Amino acid sequence: AAISGHVAVARELMEYGADPAVLNRDGQPAPVAAAAGRHADFLRVLLDHGADPNVLDREDRTALFWALLREHRESAELLLARGGDPALLPVPLCTWFFEPKLSACR
Repeated sequence: AAISGHVAVARELMEYGADPAVLNRDGQPAPVAAAAGRHADFLRVLLDHGADPNVLDREDRTALFWALLREHRESAELLLARGGDPALLPVPLCTWFFEPKLSACR
């Protein structure tokens, strides 16, 4: 559901107790897949149901990393508002997004 952005399906699954950090068939946690797919509405459902905004994929990249890489500001801002940590980003990507507020990049 994360890849195709089926928000209603995701919401119903979460209501029935599905794990918001479940891995997809490629091994990506749902929040990472949602951010990489530019699905902010789906990401919001996952976060509303307890998904960790800083969960890492197999290569230690966060959902915030993918939102920024895909230039999806809505997902990036949502993740930041819900506790996404810019300190987990590679410095060049962090600098690009937060300039001129470089204090966010450690």
